[in-house]
Amino acid sequence: MRATLALIRYQLALLVRSQRWLAPLLLYAGLLAVGVRAGQPLLDSLGLAAAALLPAAAWLVRGCVTAEPPAARHCAAAAAGAWRVHLAGVAAGGVAALLFGCAGVGLVAATSAPRSTDGSVAVPLLPAVGAGLCGMLACVLTGAAVGALGNRPLVRSRGYAVAATLLG
Repeated sequence: MRATLALIRYQLALLVRSQRWLAPLLLYAGLLAVGVRAGQPLLDSLGLAAAALLPAAAWLVRGCVTAEPPAARHCAAAAAGAWRVHLAGVAAGGVAALLFGCAGVGLVAATSAPRSTDGSVAVPLLPAVGAGLCGMLACVLTGAAVGALGNRPLVRSRGYAVAATLLG
């Protein structure tokens, strides 16, 4: 367990230093800026914020899984096991996507109107935020699965990996 947590911290440090988190963050922020407006119904905005997180999560996982040079990845795999190294990359991408998603849910909750789509029913804020967090978690897990299945070790070629991730 400690080895896996250390590998996740290592993968997160690689992600932060390599700045591979910046492009998915800009994608997520851009999708939120286009799709969410102040005063829109809360649940609609939370659904859009969760859906926008899916491609960002897949991209973050791709960034984490492919961040290391092959020699460094082989050294880590020899020390801890190949499946642990891959799992740590997927988990690090998922953790980064969760951070993005929590910030997005907070932003949406602060700017959206707590009412239904037609405006006739008031929506309680805390249960709506809880539902938004559950939707965000589902989209992060789906995006992480797409990112994990669309990259190495299953897909070796970089071009095919990007196409498979986009297709997923």
